Amino acid sequence: MVSAAEARRLRHVDVLGVYVGNGDEHERAVAGGEVPAIRSASGARLSVALTPSARVTADAVHQALRDLRPDYFEFTAVDPEKTADVRRQMDLLEEIDVPKVANGFFLLDDDLSLTDRADYLDQLRAAGVALFQVELESVVEPGCRISASGMKTISRMFADLPFLISDGFRRIADVPHLGQHGVYFNIGKDGAVGYDHSARSMSLPRVLRATSAPPPR
Repeated sequence: MVSAAEARRLRHVDVLGVYVGNGDEHERAVAGGEVPAIRSASGARLSVALTPSARVTADAVHQALRDLRPDYFEFTAVDPEKTADVRRQMDLLEEIDVPKVANGFFLLDDDLSLTDRADYLDQLRAAGVALFQVELESVVEPGCRISASGMKTISRMFADLPFLISDGFRRIADVPHLGQHGVYFNIGKDGAVGYDHSARSMSLPRVLRATSAPPPR
């Protein structure tokens, strides 16, 4: 979310995400001073992300929480294989007393390794992660469709943890139910890389079409 005007057009969503930084960090970053207007333009809960999690200090996060009073703190989860980074991440998360949103997860037609990371995901949950964002590739696109057995494995993981999913769907109504908590969208130029490393950004008009009620038959 980069403006109150965008927020007003998305009054029907549950959570709005804002990336707080400057234009050098990401084209959709906003200054902290713009956040109150964005929040007041919508009745949705507010999730705030700062710079990539490896560079975020506890002091910076606490200051942002005091200034912006978000409902969630969003961050990009580190590689679970990097144990030192994981320890630093967990130490930081345990100091933050608002619910967290963990992004940066992927499930691909040829790589479902996230489903084998239950211990890491449980650690994040214990550190206060309320929602996990995962990009699927794909359960709707025929060229890279996850297998039926793979979808069963994903469903078991979704039954245990609150995941929001993104996929190549045109409408929310097209999304098969795998036990996910909900869906999410990254607004931006179509295909642009988001701050969460996803390349599945969608323009605001496309997001509005995807989240609107389907036309009557």
